[in-house]
Amino acid sequence: MQATIFDLKPFSIHDGPGIRTTVFFKGCPLSCAWCHNPEGISASVQLAWHDERCMGCGDCLQACPTQALSKHGSLIQRDLTVCEESRACVDVCPTTAWDKIGRQVTVAELLETALKDLSFFEESGGGVTCSGGEPLMQAAFLQEFFAAAKAKGLHLALDTCGFVDEKVLLDILPLTDLILYDLKLMDSGLHQTYTGVSNELIFKNLKLLDQAGAKLILRFPLIPTINDSDGNIEHMITFLREQTHFRRIDVLPYHHTAQAKYERLQLPYRLSQIQPGEPVDILRIAGAFQKAGFQVKIGG
Repeated sequence: MQATIFDLKPFSIHDGPGIRTTVFFKGCPLSCAWCHNPEGISASVQLAWHDERCMGCGDCLQACPTQALSKHGSLIQRDLTVCEESRACVDVCPTTAWDKIGRQVTVAELLETALKDLSFFEESGGGVTCSGGEPLMQAAFLQEFFAAAKAKGLHLALDTCGFVDEKVLLDILPLTDLILYDLKLMDSGLHQTYTGVSNELIFKNLKLLDQAGAKLILRFPLIPTINDSDGNIEHMITFLREQTHFRRIDVLPYHHTAQAKYERLQLPYRLSQIQPGEPVDILRIAGAFQKAGFQVKIGG
């Protein structure tokens, strides 16, 4: 069994307790306007362009089987309407200006990589976190990997958007030590506008996990002008207090560091005009959760 991942980061300290190895799976049912891992949205292997590496040889233009590439000054542009992602450009590029995002891994390969850092996990209380994208889009692989990793005594965390089938979530829960669960927007219409899906299933699954006694940390990506209103914060607090027992939330301030990824993938970046939140506003919102009885951490 294989899965498609786009990154694997050892020594991570932002995706659960202790020092962790974080595995980023490709494919996500959401398409959030602020997504900081746009390479994780598509389930397929993708091409990325690093213009700073290009020496202008033109080999990629000749190699492209669909003539999707064209040169404009010192830049190479790709016509996404005709590109078939053949990766011929990657094969001929002498400077890795063209790169492929995504690779296949087996359960055994992933487990072997994780176990290399076992001593760090044991000393720090860390382990493995599966993130993305949405790991549960490759649920069969994740189930097999979690079972193998649990047999080795690893602490396992799952970072999920919650937009998954109830059975998929319940099947992985017995093998999962910690769930990192995203909450974004309480208004269903706005959630649809900015993520591409309704929030109904996400709320339903959150209540399901609460009833099942899951250990869970909420994650709230704080996006100025989109979900930082007093109304959204108050609605979120009321919902969590009335319908769940979860009282730990990480407030994740918006930043622009992902914009370069969109440019390399030649994808539109919808929030280029939005600036990161002011520290005073971030602290005010964190304070609102604290006042309501939540344990709050700013940042992952």
